[in-house]
Amino acid sequence: MWFWHEGEHYVRQSGSTGFDRKAAASGGYCLGAGWGSKGTDYVEYEIEIPTDTDVHLHIRYAKGEGEGRYDVLVDGKLVGRSPTLTLSPTGGWGDRPEDWKFASVHVGVLRGGKHVVRIQSKQSGNRLNIDGFFVADPDFEPPEDFDAFLPSIEENILERAREMTTHVDLLQTPRQPRKPPRLEFEEILQLIKNAPPELAHVYEGTALKPSPYLLKSYDVGKPIDYAQDFVWHLLKKESEFDIPKLGNVGLINPNTDIAYLIGIQLQGEDLRLFHFSDTRIHLIDLYAEEIRVAEGLTATVIFIPYDGATLMTAVIVENESGDTRYLNVYQITFKEPPEDRPVQRYGRSVTVSTGKMRWTGYNNNNDALVACYDEWVGPNAERPLGKLIAVMTSTEKPSGHLFRNELTGAPIARMHPIRYEALKYRVTIRSGEKKLLLFSLALCRYSNYPLPEIRGVQHYPQMSDEEALIKALRQAWEPFESDWQGQVKRSIERYRSFPKVVLPAEGWDSSFYACLELPRAETYSPYLNMPVPFYNFCRAHAQQPYGWWTYGEHAHESLSIFTTVLTDPKLAQDHIKGHIIRQTEDGMYPYGVNQLGVRERPADESTCPLIVWEAWNAYLWSGDAEFLREAYESGKRNHRWWMENRDRTGKGLNHWRDYHETVRDDPDLPTWTATGGAMNQEALDLNCYLLVQERTLAEMAKELGLEDEAKEFEEMAGRRASLMNELMWHEEDGCYYGRDLKTGRWVRVRDISTFLPLWAGLATPERAESIIRYLDDPNEFKTAFPVPTLSVSDPTFGPDKHWHGGNWVEMTWLVIQGLRRYGHYSKAAELAYINAKMVFDVLQKTGHFREYYNSVTGEPASGSLYDYIWSCLPAAFIVNVFFGVEPRREGLEIRPALPEGWERISIENLIVRGKRISLTVERSDRVRITRVTLNGQGVRQVGNRGAFIPWDRLRDENRIEIVQPVRIKSG
Repeated sequence: MWFWHEGEHYVRQSGSTGFDRKAAASGGYCLGAGWGSKGTDYVEYEIEIPTDTDVHLHIRYAKGEGEGRYDVLVDGKLVGRSPTLTLSPTGGWGDRPEDWKFASVHVGVLRGGKHVVRIQSKQSGNRLNIDGFFVADPDFEPPEDFDAFLPSIEENILERAREMTTHVDLLQTPRQPRKPPRLEFEEILQLIKNAPPELAHVYEGTALKPSPYLLKSYDVGKPIDYAQDFVWHLLKKESEFDIPKLGNVGLINPNTDIAYLIGIQLQGEDLRLFHFSDTRIHLIDLYAEEIRVAEGLTATVIFIPYDGATLMTAVIVENESGDTRYLNVYQITFKEPPEDRPVQRYGRSVTVSTGKMRWTGYNNNNDALVACYDEWVGPNAERPLGKLIAVMTSTEKPSGHLFRNELTGAPIARMHPIRYEALKYRVTIRSGEKKLLLFSLALCRYSNYPLPEIRGVQHYPQMSDEEALIKALRQAWEPFESDWQGQVKRSIERYRSFPKVVLPAEGWDSSFYACLELPRAETYSPYLNMPVPFYNFCRAHAQQPYGWWTYGEHAHESLSIFTTVLTDPKLAQDHIKGHIIRQTEDGMYPYGVNQLGVRERPADESTCPLIVWEAWNAYLWSGDAEFLREAYESGKRNHRWWMENRDRTGKGLNHWRDYHETVRDDPDLPTWTATGGAMNQEALDLNCYLLVQERTLAEMAKELGLEDEAKEFEEMAGRRASLMNELMWHEEDGCYYGRDLKTGRWVRVRDISTFLPLWAGLATPERAESIIRYLDDPNEFKTAFPVPTLSVSDPTFGPDKHWHGGNWVEMTWLVIQGLRRYGHYSKAAELAYINAKMVFDVLQKTGHFREYYNSVTGEPASGSLYDYIWSCLPAAFIVNVFFGVEPRREGLEIRPALPEGWERISIENLIVRGKRISLTVERSDRVRITRVTLNGQGVRQVGNRGAFIPWDRLRDENRIEIVQPVRIKSG
């Protein structure tokens, strides 16, 4: 028998200032940071011996200088004579493998069970680094080559996990303080079952949407605790992953792989987990399903994420039959025990961290069923260092509790391995009666010893098992005391800003609503050093603290604001403010901003210069002048930074720091390798971004009445455009390229940046036509699902190959904008339709948005992340391209372009600067000139396509009707 225990995994210590990073330590950490400097320093470890064993401790330590003396105590009893250990210097503090040595102590026979090992410094100047220790029987010898032995430690951990069995306890935790629950439900039941007419489209559209997630919203009820945030997937909607209990009334959390189910059992019948039911409403933070239990007997189940780690469920049973009915209602957790470490089945966007159940039991004092699981910590669930407590309780006293391998069928008496845990509630309901049961499931992560923070967040706070259990019991009861009815109402009210669309493509209405929800679903409450709501761009799939995709906001992910503004311009502004708040003193917007307030990337690495353009468009929808002033002043400083730090030649064209800064972060992308790196070229994409930034700052200045500053930025833009047209236009190829900084050689690679001069308004009309022809060439960019990010003609092209040819909808958005700018409305509509259909087809099939797509098949690209924030952009395609709605500085421009075969579309309740817009667009062969009416009055048409309406002509409520010819010559 032997096992390894890490030195930094103590239950108590005195003397160390925290984790000590040492390159040659196990896992890179050890107990150190000054430990042992005083004679009063000590450390205590809790170990568990499987059976009675003659125990030896083999302590791996590093000591740079001086001899040290220490006592070892087990369960308070000194081992040997004092000092137990006298340790000589090892030659270093642990950065090199040779710095570490072993010291062995014979403890003697210990009984199977838990024990406390204490190491006590005996004198001042006793500084010591402890990497860890082996607990072993006499047959074990510590390895000479520790690094070579690490696979054996790994296998030992897995073997111990395989051998672990769950034990069932009678839990005696005292009854926790409680306030009376709030049990009023009639108003909520009627609100769930009968949609207000003005929200009928929200009820219907969200009920039908394919997205499976349910999570705590940042702006209703309690703020989200980033450290304890669990996202749920509905078992009736999840269709992408091979998970248990699909189709049942319930949910599953990908981080823990724990499913939560509602079961119903009529008198004399078997328990049913699969029910005939109808979804009533599915918001990001509210889900209601009506179960048809029997003739005249229904149960409305309402799932409410009370906070990030607590799920409340209201079950309202109604008896409209003529008889008294008897039934049992169950709340159930289900988890398939892994063989050893957790099973990963939710894609690389999330790590399943919860392993086997350690113990479980029923706590009679609190009417709660409790289970404790191992938590495997690390990006790949490397070590079972934490724990998770799950508590189920109710406002009702259960009539029974179950721990079972199977709930129904034979042999139901089998207990181990435990997969189901259930609380049973007996309900007698008379004819015409309604009854409410309130359930709660609370999850609490913790560790018995300190663990390192992840990006400044402690997901596993140090607690004893008893402390964690008390915390979870209180957490489970709290929703019952709250105004949960008010939370339900506020969740629904939050959707009054959602427009109603009628589109001729099947399933597009509900997919449109899924797009509108995604940015809000990705958003966290202000946390730590981030004072405004901020997003992680895959949160809706499940909270994941480890991956690069959760370290903060970037300018290219913030392109999602073009969808966010459609329902919540304030949130769009907050997402932009996250960048502005973190702007450096010299004006740089850092690459990636998050709750820490510090950069993980190099200090001089910037995010892509899109923030100013995004801020301007957020303002155009909100009309928030205060935000505009803040964004303008920030944007000026940022532009100065680019000119002072990224113009090596001094002629006014700019370069990137490296490939990572470019957004298109493939180091082997031919565009970058052509000059030995992105830093060695005056890049086409960067200079297009900065040209747009200069023109945007000029527009901002005009809006703020700063005419001199507007003129200055217009002149800057003019100089840049002249230089780009002079130096970057390649006459033979008929497109723009970047240039090598040193040699002036062309970067003769056609990629997605080939089309950015259209978006930036750089090209003359003739040059624009030359560029656009590449979109129609099958040997260049005309794939089945364009626009690929690299030309098909490039030898490294691959339709599934990241920036070497995948389809990234946020980049296609810029191409669409460019086509519209040059009057190619129909081509823009065609491109928008293909991309929206690509995203929606995958969404309808799998329930998930994806990071990027295969540009030939339209399927999700292999390895692409789930529920990525920018894939919400098809909603912007629909509003901006098909309906043609685009706020401008002077008024509202509307230039619709319907996809081929569409005859009529409509949108209601679209709010622009507080003005409500209802818009109908149709094609008719009865007109040759577009007709536009505003509130029944004719409006001058523009470009035979739509209209421009000054802001002062818009009322609070506006109905706009546009009838276009079937064919419009202008494009």
